Amino acid sequence: MNPSTFADKLPDVIILQEQEWQSRRARHEARVQVWIGPHLDRRFGGKKDPVIDFLFNYYSLRPAHLLRWTPGFGVVLAGAVAEEFLTEKFFVQFAEGVGVDVRKFPLRRLEGIAWALKLLRQTAGRPAQNACYGLHEWAMVY
Repeated sequence: MNPSTFADKLPDVIILQEQEWQSRRARHEARVQVWIGPHLDRRFGGKKDPVIDFLFNYYSLRPAHLLRWTPGFGVVLAGAVAEEFLTEKFFVQFAEGVGVDVRKFPLRRLEGIAWALKLLRQTAGRPAQNACYGLHEWAMVY
């Protein structure tokens, strides 16, 4: 898959005005902070939580990465403040604002993203399968 082929599979470009994308970023950070804050407090205090620690360790999640909001492919951020994203990998200045340039992504990452996008589209309309009640995750811990 080349970047142009991947870009053809994306929805049309969305331009977010500064107030909107700043609001989206703030909401994301607030949602994620609910899990990251207590996790970091416990970690620095030497306390453990078998479930939350497992999720951060097993999935190799870094709190700072989860906290960082990015708009994703096909979204251009308008406004002067959006220039802060130009220091991030893959972001470029477009006429309308700052956004991710799919052509700068490594091919192997695009293939992974394309696979995930296909999976999400295939499963979006299917009913949830909740018969395990999350017990498989508990089994992995022990």
